[in-house]
Amino acid sequence: MDELRLRQTLQAKASAIDLPPGAWERVQAALPAPPSARRLRRWLRGGLEAAFAAVLVAAMVVTVAHRKTGMPAGLVEHQVTLKQRPDTAADLPWDAFALRSRMAAKHSEALYQEMLRLMGASEFCLNPPVPGTNTEGGYLLYRGAESWPDLHLLSASRARSGGAYLLALRNAKGTYLLDGSGVREWPYSGPAASTEPGPIYVGDEVISVRWDAAAKTYAVWQGERPVYTLSAPSDGTPWRFGTLTAWEGHWVLEANDLVIIDGKPIGGYDAVFSWQLLNGKPFYLWQKGKTYGLSYGGEDRALPYDQILRGGELDPMGDGNTVTFLAQKDGHWQAVTITQP
Repeated sequence: MDELRLRQTLQAKASAIDLPPGAWERVQAALPAPPSARRLRRWLRGGLEAAFAAVLVAAMVVTVAHRKTGMPAGLVEHQVTLKQRPDTAADLPWDAFALRSRMAAKHSEALYQEMLRLMGASEFCLNPPVPGTNTEGGYLLYRGAESWPDLHLLSASRARSGGAYLLALRNAKGTYLLDGSGVREWPYSGPAASTEPGPIYVGDEVISVRWDAAAKTYAVWQGERPVYTLSAPSDGTPWRFGTLTAWEGHWVLEANDLVIIDGKPIGGYDAVFSWQLLNGKPFYLWQKGKTYGLSYGGEDRALPYDQILRGGELDPMGDGNTVTFLAQKDGHWQAVTITQP
């Protein structure tokens, strides 16, 4: 064996390692120059093992740096392995199910209290569901003899200049908006009416998602003008909507594996989803090729999962302090929780 064959052997070994571009060249440049003939036998005896160990170490160091794995500073991750892929929230272990239930209850209660605050001394009343009564199916909005039962709360917002407010609520019959002038039905619902977000104030203008029946597509409207047109899902699946929220004077919409901020989609990924604020910083999950990851405060990290479940009641959830989602790794499903220690 000569020095050339040794280097070829090392390169073949290194090719079996998942290295970023240029990693082998950097290791090869660091190898010692060929020794004299008298020292060749001794150098070969231990050189192969030592040099290959150097390749392994370099591979680990360079690969970690290239992939940017692990949690961003200030976050910790916890996983619980599940027996099988869950189909509903009821299939989850008790701790995971209870966490999701608490998050949902916390969100509903906060939104309900905000609606009551904005309504103030309004002639309208909004009552929460009461188990065992005719209101257990949802919230009840009423004014005198008029009533809108079985409502789901969508959004509550106030204009920046104060005074004007807007509440959005939905039941099986449609979506309703409540403001200082009364209740009116929202006339712009489309095929994804059950998941469409309610209109909200951002600054002093109302941002809404409207269905254009003629064009057969949705668009984001700012006041009474369209500012962004959405494309139908490329895979033929139904329209999917997530949050529509205000953040530091911007509007943020999640739709069809996109997160759009003021009309500009977050780019660089095949899918972006579950945008929310975690500890006051923007957080979202992403997919690029077969790699899943997260972004927190503008810092990306790859995650070691083969799939992250999303859609319906098993969508990723958060409450401002904790994010939870379901992910698959090496054929096993896990309930994952990310939080601040």
